Amino acid sequence: MTRVGLDPSRVHWEQFAAPEQAGDAFTVVLAKSGKTVEVAAGESILKAIERDSTVPVECLCREGACGTCETRILEGEAIHFDQYLSDKEKAAQKTMMICVSRAKGAKLVLDL
Repeated sequence: MTRVGLDPSRVHWEQFAAPEQAGDAFTVVLAKSGKTVEVAAGESILKAIERDSTVPVECLCREGACGTCETRILEGEAIHFDQYLSDKEKAAQKTMMICVSRAKGAKLVLDL
């Protein structure tokens, strides 16, 4: 930016594409509905829930940017790939964006 005379503090950028889903398969327990969903390697939690037709989940962007699919984590930890939560919110492990984020371990319990 400085090459063309722009002060870096005046530049704003946004990312509109979610990272590719990576990581091992894991299990998601949907506490409210009493359902269990297997999330395949490379599959999002949202897609696994939709594939299983388990519970309706609202989601607009599917890129981790809008916050529509934010879901409370009841047990387990997430690997956050969203652009919505702050670093502090991600570290707190209270919620996650199920359209892009994944489980850190073999099992995750969500408030769905």
